[in-house]
Amino acid sequence: MKLFAASLLLALCIGQAARAQSAYLPAPGSGSVTGGYSFYSFDEFWYGDTKGDLPDPIEQHNAVIGIEYGLTDRLALDATGGWAYNQFELQDDHDGIIDTLLGVRYQLFNEFEQPGSPLPTLALRLGAIIPGTYEVLTDGSFNSIGDGAAGAEASLLFGRLFGDTGFGIYGDFGWRVRAESVPQDLFGSFGITKTFAEKVTVRVGYRVVHGLSGKDIFAPDFTFNDFPEVQEILHAVEAGIGYSTARGDYFQVFVAKTIDGKNTGDKAFIGASATFPFGAGAPVELPAPTGKGRGK
Repeated sequence: MKLFAASLLLALCIGQAARAQSAYLPAPGSGSVTGGYSFYSFDEFWYGDTKGDLPDPIEQHNAVIGIEYGLTDRLALDATGGWAYNQFELQDDHDGIIDTLLGVRYQLFNEFEQPGSPLPTLALRLGAIIPGTYEVLTDGSFNSIGDGAAGAEASLLFGRLFGDTGFGIYGDFGWRVRAESVPQDLFGSFGITKTFAEKVTVRVGYRVVHGLSGKDIFAPDFTFNDFPEVQEILHAVEAGIGYSTARGDYFQVFVAKTIDGKNTGDKAFIGASATFPFGAGAPVELPAPTGKGRGK
């Protein structure tokens, strides 16, 4: 089983490291490439609503790469994938390619085109989930990398920058459905950003993944084969600090911590990333909620 939502792992890596799921789109003919590394560890977990201890910590190293590309002023494509290596002293190590996310975003409203409007920039994202190559464990192991299930998701993304104050907000709300009897999820995030001297951006945020159905770990009707089908609920806080260069490159370090959950691990998370713009519209010009972005 996985005691960490693979979907949240990708959300943290993407949301903190790149703009691949931001309401702000790259200019037509331009985009960005992001490479990132992250690490998490935990030695406590929730089985149902009860919290218990593990005899040794579970640790996972993650390498993620993301790319986005602008097709028009309103339409952009994104893709994210990577590799993970999981260690648990009492069981075998596991590694493999993590789930790949493919998405298309359509910008519904652009705050920079309507300066007097109170609305944030809004975008609709539709995405596909392609299972990774890792082994899906149903033998009672606590360190499976993911669910190994194909799926689809839809989300509404928003962002707003507040003039010369340097403050901004970002977030999303969405729904995810997957095959192989993996429960459907609702997911969302909200965060605040502050940019100093047009170079340094600090952000803090909150994320949630809420499984809509499924069994509890160690419930009377639970078996080891049910691990991919448990109801996983996870609440996490996150923070990051990044630096933008004159040409639009963006470098960042970030952390996250689980604060509550159900059928999931109590994790501490740390990572770093680098984003490089390319194409006709590079460098990007405005700080987007999840990195260095532009208004279109």
